[in-house]
Amino acid sequence: MLVNSLISIGNLSSLKKLHEDGADLNAVDYLGRSALHVVCAIGGNVKIAEYLLASKSCDINMKNNLGWSPLFVAILNKFEKVSELLIKQHGAKLIASD
Repeated sequence: MLVNSLISIGNLSSLKKLHEDGADLNAVDYLGRSALHVVCAIGGNVKIAEYLLASKSCDINMKNNLGWSPLFVAILNKFEKVSELLIKQHGAKLIASD
């Protein structure tokens, strides 16, 4: 999935272009990871997290195949700045409910 690949290498400018061209930021990969899950799992890039959240098209509490929310993934990976962003500015939940 190209969106997740761009996030994993920290390429915000290409991610923005892809999104402007209609890419779905809630699309999931084979592990059920959305774009927000990937930024919380790989690198903890705050600028990309801010972009995804500002787009208003990301489900902040979406579960992956393991039932983990993006916040849970960020905490697990010790990405404090992203975790703080998710909680304080966007009201993310540690465990997403059905």
